[in-house]
Amino acid sequence: MAETMAGYNKDDLLKQAQNIWTMLDDMAANNPQAYKQFMDKQMKEGKEAMAPPKPHMVVKTTVLEPEKDDLYINFCSWPRVPCPKTPNDAVPVIGVPIEKMKDRTESYSLTSVAFNPKVLDNYGRDSSNLTDRDTLINLAMDYIEDQQKVKLNHQYTVLDRDTPHKGCLKHIQKSFTSKSKVDKEFESNLENLEKSFSPFGPGGKDKLMEALANISVGDSQSDSHIPKSDQSEIRMPFEDKPTGRANLIEEIASDVVLLKKPEYSMETVDVHSGKCVQVKISLPEVASVQECELEISQDDVSLLVPDRYKLHLQLPHPVDEEQATAKFNKKHSSLNITMPWSQ
Repeated sequence: MAETMAGYNKDDLLKQAQNIWTMLDDMAANNPQAYKQFMDKQMKEGKEAMAPPKPHMVVKTTVLEPEKDDLYINFCSWPRVPCPKTPNDAVPVIGVPIEKMKDRTESYSLTSVAFNPKVLDNYGRDSSNLTDRDTLINLAMDYIEDQQKVKLNHQYTVLDRDTPHKGCLKHIQKSFTSKSKVDKEFESNLENLEKSFSPFGPGGKDKLMEALANISVGDSQSDSHIPKSDQSEIRMPFEDKPTGRANLIEEIASDVVLLKKPEYSMETVDVHSGKCVQVKISLPEVASVQECELEISQDDVSLLVPDRYKLHLQLPHPVDEEQATAKFNKKHSSLNITMPWSQ
C-alpha cells in the first residue's frame, strides 16, 4: 500500500511535483511574466494551507482506563486537514498521542485533534445546533479511545473562550508537524528533484511544498459541501446502518510515531550569578546535538528527537530563556540545560 502524508498518496505527490517543476522550467524560460504571476498566486493561496494548527476550543473529560486522570482535548483548526467532499463522507481528523503534563496548579493528561476549519465552523464551539457539536466531540473521543487504547468518560465540559488551548501552544503545534520516517524519505525525494529541476532557485523544495499543499487542499475542498439546513446530526458514512459511531471519523495520520519520554532530572541550584534551573536528560542512542530539537521559553522546555524521544517540562520558576545554555555530552548521551531565573 502506498504511503500517505496528511491524507495524500506520496507517490502521486512526487509525480505531481515533477510535473510542476517541468512545467515551471518551461514557463520560466518562455514566459517569465506568467511564471511570476503563477508563483505569486500559489504563494499567497498556499500560505494559509501551510500555517500551523490554530486552537479552537478545549474539552475537559476523564480517562477511566488504564489509569484514571483528568484529560484535556485541544480541538484545533487546520486547513491541511481535508474537508469532507460530501455530507456523506467521513470527517477526516489528525490526532497526537496522549501526554502526561504538569503545570503550577495540576497534573493532567493532554491530547489534541485537528479538523478542517469548515468542520469546526459548522460543528464546533459556535455550532447553531448543540447536538451537532456534541456529536463531533463524541466522535473525537471515539477516535482517541481507538487510537490511544484508553477508555474515556463521555461526560465532558467545554472550557470558556478565555482558554482557547491547554498547554504550550508551540508544543501543541509541533506535535502535529513532527516528521515521521516516511515524511523524511518524501522530503529526500523532493531534494533529489530539486537538483534536477530548479525554476524556484534556492529553497525550491519548500516553495514547491507550498504549491502542492495549495493544489491538494484546493482539490479536496472544491466539491465539499456542508449542509446548511437544520439537522440534528452530522451526516457521515454508514449513518443509515445500525453501527453506532464506529468508522464515522477518518484518520489521516496513521503514521504518527509514538515517541518515548526520556529519563530526566530537574533541580534548582545556586550559582555565582544567582539561582538557575538545571535539567539533565538521558538520550541513549542519540549521537549528537544535531539530532535534537530544543525549545526553551520562560515557563517550559520542549525537546524532540524525531522518531525517538519527546519531552515537555513545566519549569518550577520563570527563567531568562535568552541566557539559557544547552550542552550535549557525547560520552554519556545526555543533554544538560542551564536556565537562569528571570529577574
